Amino acid sequence: MLILVIILFMACWGPKIVFFVFQKNGFSQESFKPLVYNMRICLGLLPFIHSCLNPIIYR
Repeated sequence: MLILVIILFMACWGPKIVFFVFQKNGFSQESFKPLVYNMRICLGLLPFIHSCLNPIIYR
């Protein structure tokens, strides 16, 4: 169960953190393109999905 918790945490929070690190380190001029905007929205929703999965994981 611990491995499942770690994998889901990394799968839900990892892409968001990596994306924002890349965005802050030089890709900020591209932040207004539609693809980047849509990625920000989708990656911003992943932590909420993780929160919804927590009751199922810990059951």
